[in-house]
Amino acid sequence: MLSLEILICTLNEGILKVPSLLLPPEEGVSWMVSFQYTEQKWLDAVPHELAERDDVRVLPVKGEGLSANRNHALRNAQGDVLLIADDDLKYLPKRLEWVRKAYVDHASIDFACFQLIDYSGASIKDYPYRSHLYQSMPKGFWFSSCEITMRRSVLPLYFDERFGLGAPFLGAGEEEVFLWQAYQKGHKIKYFPFPIAMTNPHTTGEAFYEDPRLQRSKGAVLYMMHGTWGAMLRCLKFALFHANGHNPYALLKQMWRGIFYVRGK
Repeated sequence: MLSLEILICTLNEGILKVPSLLLPPEEGVSWMVSFQYTEQKWLDAVPHELAERDDVRVLPVKGEGLSANRNHALRNAQGDVLLIADDDLKYLPKRLEWVRKAYVDHASIDFACFQLIDYSGASIKDYPYRSHLYQSMPKGFWFSSCEITMRRSVLPLYFDERFGLGAPFLGAGEEEVFLWQAYQKGHKIKYFPFPIAMTNPHTTGEAFYEDPRLQRSKGAVLYMMHGTWGAMLRCLKFALFHANGHNPYALLKQMWRGIFYVRGK
């Protein structure tokens, strides 16, 4: 059976939550904690429970930025199959086995994407009911990082550190760019309608209209996928028809700022 490594990315006090994420030791399953810290006090606060387990590695790295943290985890990964995790998830007993089984049963896939549920058992998104290849996913659907797993053999393939929480200008979009670039490289990506973890639901829906960093991210993601003119036209259409009562000109300005930010870097 393929080995599975869960890559937990956390920052500062988030390290205190990690022991509660771990499941009992299981053959073929290991945990790696990519631990960003900004002050020595957090490095000194690593829970002793983590050092006591042979199936857990803690790899500290000084700095900030979630995409950079994920890349640190990927560069140090050792499992055959890698699962990207945050520090606020609860994994479901036996369902990690579904992840490994997906790669055994579908030997041609490079990435498998799954579902998350909330603590009541409800899906956190309107997920498709059946499996899809990446290129046939419903329009407008996007994956969160914690729904993404991959074979380690796809590396080197990393998150664009201009995007994501803690990045200087673009507050989201790193998962969309990551999977798009994987697809462009010829990797096979498949979605499976099975939940693998529980989390508190949090979306960028209405926050999008209040946060310029998210608006800029949308323009930047569209640029990565469609080039300058394709992105500009899509942003214009979105601003005109989906502003939801907000100022379409201000929205368009921020999205276009995102386009020219990534275009110039």
